[in-house]
Amino acid sequence: MSGRRADWLACLGAAVLLVASGFALAGAISAEPWVRYALRLEAAEAPVDMPGGVRDRLGVELTREDAPSCGWDLPEARVTVALELLRRSRSDDPGSSARAEAQHTAERTVRWALGCNAADGNLWYLMALLEQRAGADWARVQELLALSAALSPYEADLQIRRSRLVSWELTRDDVALPLDLEADLRRTMATARVGPAAAILRGLREGGPAGLADELVAGLPEARRQALEAGTGWRRSTFGRPERYRRYDYRPFGEPDR
Repeated sequence: MSGRRADWLACLGAAVLLVASGFALAGAISAEPWVRYALRLEAAEAPVDMPGGVRDRLGVELTREDAPSCGWDLPEARVTVALELLRRSRSDDPGSSARAEAQHTAERTVRWALGCNAADGNLWYLMALLEQRAGADWARVQELLALSAALSPYEADLQIRRSRLVSWELTRDDVALPLDLEADLRRTMATARVGPAAAILRGLREGGPAGLADELVAGLPEARRQALEAGTGWRRSTFGRPERYRRYDYRPFGEPDR
């Protein structure tokens, strides 16, 4: 009797494993086109040709009601495609419905991705950027930026993008700067690449709150402050060393053109 029970349990386990494998295979198959297309966008040596029909089809697929899987890098891939569609919609007529639809699709896709991984600081930054461009109140935007900063305080590229958005808002309007975002700006001045950090500092000097730029660099080593003021790094130059540069560098949505 015990032998039959063991055989039955073994068969049951094999059946469960087979069903689970089937679901995993189905998820991988459904995710593969999105992941492949997102990688193509990011790794291309020239802007990827995306005719209007392709854009429309991708937009329809992104707005389907059935919730896709959170696995197989699908959230990141769908966000990449949705934001690329939004970027390209900026060339459409400002009053066209295509822009509004692309904005709505991007917001919805990022929210879904946050449901898959709420600890992703980049997704919170993208949500802040999307809501800011949609006209959200600064209090709401800074709340989202603070979440991003708390989750990814030292992720270099993300740190720079957050600081650019904050500094742009400070130079555009008379808004309050909460302590957590001020601390994020200080981290940018202290640790980010000199070129982008210097540009942010220069913008704050020209149009930001009086004295803020000086406060952000107070206490930094003299060499770092001089580098930020000059806009160049103080480390040894690599001039003359052979370098290979791509002819086309993919810029994720959220890398400001300002």
